[in-house]
Amino acid sequence: MIACAAALVNGLVWFTTFIPLQLLGAGALFCFLPGFLLVSLLLPRPEESAPSPPGPAQQASRARPGHPDWPERVLLSVGASYFLGIVIVLIVHFLPGPISLRQLLLGLDLLIALLLILCLAYQRDLGWHVFNALNMQHATRNTLIALVLLLASFYRFGALGHSEYQGDEIDVTSLAQAAISGQDDAFFWHKKGPAELAVATAFALFTNGFNEFALRFPFALASVLAVLVVFLLAGRMFNWRVAGLAGLLLAIEGITLGFSRMVQYHGVVVLALTLTFYCFYRLNQVGDGRLAARYQLLGAGFFALSLLAHYEAALMGLPLLFLYAQRYGRRLLQDNGRTLLLSAGLVVVVLAAYYVPFVLHPHFAQTFESYTTIRISPERGPYNNLPSYFASNIFYNSIYYVVTMTVLLIVACVESVWRGLRPRGVAIVVSSLLVAGLIGSILSSSLFNLGGVHCNILLFLPFFAILWPGGGMSVERRAIFLWFFSYFIFYAFIIRVPGLHYYCLSPAWAIIAALALEQRISNPPRAEHPCTRGGFVIRRRSRALWALTCSATVVIYALSAFYTYVLFVRTDPEYALSYPQHRIPLYWNVHQGRPRRFFGLPHKSGWKTIGYLYKTGTLRGDYRTNEKSEIATWYTGQEPSSAERPRYYFIAENPTQKKHKQDYPRELLQSEYQVTGTIIVGGRPRLHIYELVALLSTPEGNVTRYESESYEPLYDRLLAQPK
Repeated sequence: MIACAAALVNGLVWFTTFIPLQLLGAGALFCFLPGFLLVSLLLPRPEESAPSPPGPAQQASRARPGHPDWPERVLLSVGASYFLGIVIVLIVHFLPGPISLRQLLLGLDLLIALLLILCLAYQRDLGWHVFNALNMQHATRNTLIALVLLLASFYRFGALGHSEYQGDEIDVTSLAQAAISGQDDAFFWHKKGPAELAVATAFALFTNGFNEFALRFPFALASVLAVLVVFLLAGRMFNWRVAGLAGLLLAIEGITLGFSRMVQYHGVVVLALTLTFYCFYRLNQVGDGRLAARYQLLGAGFFALSLLAHYEAALMGLPLLFLYAQRYGRRLLQDNGRTLLLSAGLVVVVLAAYYVPFVLHPHFAQTFESYTTIRISPERGPYNNLPSYFASNIFYNSIYYVVTMTVLLIVACVESVWRGLRPRGVAIVVSSLLVAGLIGSILSSSLFNLGGVHCNILLFLPFFAILWPGGGMSVERRAIFLWFFSYFIFYAFIIRVPGLHYYCLSPAWAIIAALALEQRISNPPRAEHPCTRGGFVIRRRSRALWALTCSATVVIYALSAFYTYVLFVRTDPEYALSYPQHRIPLYWNVHQGRPRRFFGLPHKSGWKTIGYLYKTGTLRGDYRTNEKSEIATWYTGQEPSSAERPRYYFIAENPTQKKHKQDYPRELLQSEYQVTGTIIVGGRPRLHIYELVALLSTPEGNVTRYESESYEPLYDRLLAQPK
């Protein structure tokens, strides 16, 4: 069965040119099959790991708690496949010469064959009856999974291929193209981890080109599945109501969503981090020591994957250490020394195989300098980055979402401290410092500035400190708070330029907010009448308050979800690029213009048409543009000119570049240039071709209209890679 499936998906990739079919084959081959075999090998089903004679005892074994069910197996399989697929691409890249689709398929097929042989040797059951989604015992959970999956997919795949590549995406596509062409050290010229390059390279080969939707697909898929992992994690840690709320909250979170719609590492990082945390939580909870050890090995592999994607994943080490210590404590070497050695060795070997040559590469010095002097700079800290983060957050999410999530965070933290910490006076002090620090740091960057030093971090450290001994809080709450505050404190107060990397704490934030929200909407007061009339009035007021809370939750979520749709999925008008012209008054914002950071937001000016005209010789010569140089360079195949009077000026009506950097000399264009072409996108002019009158290639006054939708497939065909 597995061999037939592998042969089928190989055929879809090799023999078809229809991108959806190619993606179906690529998704199965790169994102599922190898991981499915590995998970089947490491996590056998109960009847395989503990055989027993037929009868009631065998049925009890099959129902034994602790072993993974079908949603967990699917998600672990996908994460393991990403990890194995990336490793295969790195191995193929390190071989001298160009990278071909034949080499990639051979590497993946050999891996699948090896894992299949091991599964057969250890008599693993590879049947599909494990996916018993119709089990009525889990009907509510499966319904919630379907709802969360549908919502997350809509926001991540809707209009995914509409936008042209953005600056950071072009860094990835350019290096992937160089690697495919045979530049052996192409990956080492990247400042980040190699995971995004490996994934982009693989899917460029799978789909025979650099189609925007095709290359964004695996990153969006990783993000969708990360939402499902958060759902599964919250269900394991708390209950399925919390899981459903957490999944719904994360599905529409704008910063995570924006990064997920790009050829960028963020979707892979979120998937790897959530799977890492999930595996370490599972090893903390299962009673079977052998099963716990296997979760540990899987978690170590996912942790290595996250570090191959970006260095910031290292901060997950703090909550992982906490969960690990909760299970083994001082018995670490006595009870788990062998597994610890294996898991640590796995992480070290995988990372060293890439990062040691990377450190020895001449480009590493520039990478190290840019991170230490520009982004991190701890010697200048501490900082207060919260005002800028919340200003950006209010653009990428609605004001209703941001305020609600912040309030729910405060409620969850205060409730946890109040219930778990004694004496009450200490609980009050810790809670007061946390609330004052969070609200004050957001509203004013200088409120807690003493002697020129930002002291905001000191207000959060007491809460962070009590998470380790516990103070009466459950392991689950302490672990999820440690995840959130490990990243929050680092990015808000320690690092100098965090950008929007707060996306790493978004899964934990969604679970924390769901915890607080679930307490208020899940259990309505009972309807029976108390004995006294006064009690009846109190009960009636309680039910009214519960109904009001539920109604407000639905309204706020609907408003937030619609804003996310307008910002990311709706393409006409492009909300971010036309802001504030098409601003919706219902959504208040601190921004007076478009955001400084432009990640995953829809934009298209018709650059594929310009690229096609250059590649076919219709346009020849140097140019300048008011668009970002990276975008123009990628699609035209040549960098903008530094000459004041190039042959062409390409003027976009809605450029993503900042206004003060736009290269748009109006007087020069009016006096010495002539409009010779206009690119039409969706029935509207988006890009104008100005040509120097002295070099006109068409009769003066003749303006050619180019319909972008007609030229995009022609451009993709010209950029196709040979199989």
